[in-house]
Amino acid sequence: MKKTISLLIMIFLLLGVSSCYSSKFSATLLVTTNTSKHASASYYSMSGKLVFNLKSNAGNKLVYSGSVEEGRVKVYYDNDGTLKDLFELNEWQSFEGSLDELSDGKLYIIIETDGKTTNGNFEFTLE
Repeated sequence: MKKTISLLIMIFLLLGVSSCYSSKFSATLLVTTNTSKHASASYYSMSGKLVFNLKSNAGNKLVYSGSVEEGRVKVYYDNDGTLKDLFELNEWQSFEGSLDELSDGKLYIIIETDGKTTNGNFEFTLE
């Protein structure tokens, strides 16, 4: 009995430690691309959370851009187990930027809407 409880505790700890994000959204005319070095999304309308998974090497630079016609969008990233703000867009805004000195490992990009948004376009490239 003690071995079973110990095994269950270890499984829960391992699941809790791993950084795992999942997409949960509804969209109309959504087109996405996700490779190890590039991710993009373009849609007519979307609400919810869209997650991309890239693989960075030490010293990589993330170049990104985004735009939205209606609604509000927040974009986050996680490269070291900590979720951090990347940029935020409100109606009729666009944004371009870059992020230097990434760590080795997984790079999660999370696009999260505040309600319904329209005509969104997002691009993320590791260089």
